[in-house]
Amino acid sequence: MQDNSKTLIARVEAIESSLRERYGELIGLSDLAELFHFPTVEAVRKARLRGRLPISVAQLPNRRGWFASPRSVAEMLATTKSEKEILP
Repeated sequence: MQDNSKTLIARVEAIESSLRERYGELIGLSDLAELFHFPTVEAVRKARLRGRLPISVAQLPNRRGWFASPRSVAEMLATTKSEKEILP
């Protein structure tokens, strides 16, 4: 069990690093739509409103839109996707 948790932690960190390189410190809804295979940004907005978005997103002062942290996205992707589907 310990090895599985260490493997998962390493996987999360690798995915997070890749996401930070590609998207920076915040991931917007358009990028979340791409990462989670939503057909449109509007579909992501509706999922958020309905409480069905698989991660939490937040608004920031003086910024338009909703954002997620690379860490929360990495944690979700690491538990649901294969390595080939995530990292280029």
